[in-house]
Amino acid sequence: MTLLVLVSYYEELLTLFSGYLGKPKKKTLVSTSSPITLPPATPIRAPDAPSDSTLYSPTTVNSKELGLTKKTTLSTASSSATVAVTAPNEPNRSVDHDEFTGAPSWRALRKPTMEVRDYIELHGFKYERHRVCTEDGYWLDIDRVVSATKRPTKGSMLLMHGLFQSSGVFTSSGPHSMAFHFVRAGYDVWLGNNRCVNKFGQPHVRYSRHDAELWDYSIDELAQHDFPSLLSYVYSHGTPRVGNPGEKDGDPRRVVFVGHSQGNAQAFHGLRFRPEVGNKIQCFVALAPALYLGPLLKSFPVNLLMNCPHEYFKTIFGVKQFIPIMDVVQRTAPAPMFAYLAFRMFHYLFGWRDHNWDIREKPTYFLFTPRPTAAKALEHWAQSARAGIVVPFNSESDRGADIYPHARALTCPVALVYGTADTIIDADALYGDLVKELNKGGNRKSGRGRLVYVDRIEGYEHMDVVWATDARWKVFTPIEELLEGL
Repeated sequence: MTLLVLVSYYEELLTLFSGYLGKPKKKTLVSTSSPITLPPATPIRAPDAPSDSTLYSPTTVNSKELGLTKKTTLSTASSSATVAVTAPNEPNRSVDHDEFTGAPSWRALRKPTMEVRDYIELHGFKYERHRVCTEDGYWLDIDRVVSATKRPTKGSMLLMHGLFQSSGVFTSSGPHSMAFHFVRAGYDVWLGNNRCVNKFGQPHVRYSRHDAELWDYSIDELAQHDFPSLLSYVYSHGTPRVGNPGEKDGDPRRVVFVGHSQGNAQAFHGLRFRPEVGNKIQCFVALAPALYLGPLLKSFPVNLLMNCPHEYFKTIFGVKQFIPIMDVVQRTAPAPMFAYLAFRMFHYLFGWRDHNWDIREKPTYFLFTPRPTAAKALEHWAQSARAGIVVPFNSESDRGADIYPHARALTCPVALVYGTADTIIDADALYGDLVKELNKGGNRKSGRGRLVYVDRIEGYEHMDVVWATDARWKVFTPIEELLEGL
C-alpha cells in the first residue's frame, strides 16, 4: 500500500512538472454510469432539485446568511455555470472573503487550521466540545454547532464522518457546509468523531497512542461501541423537537442520524448487533451508503490491498495506526501542498474527482482527510470488500445471507442518497434488497422500519454528497423537506 501511495505521488509530480518541460499530460474524464432499471419502491419520492445542467439555479438568498447587506440574487450567467452576484452596496472584496458571496472564507484565518472550532466560529456560530467514554474505554469527541441567533426547534441531528475522516468534513465547505445548513434550518447539530481520529486529549482511559492495544479495533467496535455511545449522548443532551404536528408516535428526543460512507456502515452494522438503539433514531439518512461494496474495490490498484493475506497485511502495515506518516505530513506540510498530494492519492486509489467541488476549499477538505485509523480496521474493510458487504471481522460470507440481519434490525425510517458515479459502493443493490425486505408487513407498523426516501443523483461521486457546490440544493434541502414530513 505504501508503494501504491508513492507511485501515485510520483505520477502526479511528473504531471505537475511536465508543464515546465512543455509536455503537459492529457487528463481523461471517465463517463458516468448509465441509468439502470430498479424495482418500484413505494413510497419513495424524488426531491424537487435544480436541473443537472446548471450549477446554481436562479434563487433569492437571505443577505444575512451570505454576510451581505441586502437580498442578493444568484443567477446562472452562462452555460459554464458562472455565478453572477448583484447586490447594492456590495462590500469590498478581499482575500479573506469569498469572491462570489462576500462571506468569510478559510483564508480569513491566519493559516488553515485542523481545529473544527475555528471554522464554526468563523461563520458566526457558537461552538461546544463534548466528550463521551465508550464501554470499552475510548474517549470520543463530539463537536456541537450552535446558532448565535435562535434556539433549535426541530430536534437534534448527529452527523457521522466516513473512513479516514473526522467531523471537520461537515464544516469545511464554506458558509454552506452541511453542518451550517442544518443549524440554519433549526436543528441542534452535533458532529461525531470515531475513536482515535483526533489528537486532542487522552484517547483511552488506560492506553496511549503508542500502545498497540489502543489500535486493536475494527468496524465491529465502531459499530458496537462508538455508534451507540455517540447516539445515546446526543439523545440525552440534545434539544428535543418542539411541537411537530405531523409526528404521530415519536419521542421528541429522538435523533436524526446522518452518516456518510463508513459513518452509515457502522450504523447498519451496529443496529444488527444492538437493534434497540434504533428506538433513539427519528430517521436514518445514509449518504453514499457503504453497507454493500462496489466494483472499484475489486480493481487495480485497490484490489492489491483488498486481497492481501492476513500475514502479509500484518507484516506490511503492523498492528497500530495505518500508515502514520500521512498524519505527520498533514501536520507539517503547507496546506495547499498537502491538499494537492492527498487528492492525487485518493484520485489514484479510489477514483476521486473534484469537478463537483469548490476547488478553493480543497486546502480545508484535506486537513480533515485523511485522519488516523487502525490497520485492523482497514483489514476489516478488505474482508468486507471480498464478501461484498460489511460482515463481522474474520467472518466473511455471501451478500444474500447477510442483508436480512441488517434489514430486520431497522426500526426507524431509512433514507438513501448517493451518486450514480460512485463505484466505491453498490447502493443500487442495497436499495433493491432493502425494498424487498422492508416492504414486508411486519415492518409497516407506524411507518417505521421502512425505506422512505431514495435519491440517485446523476454524476455524483463518493464525496459529492457532502462537498459538491450544489449539494445544498440536491442533498441538504431535500433531506430537510423529507424530515418535515416524518
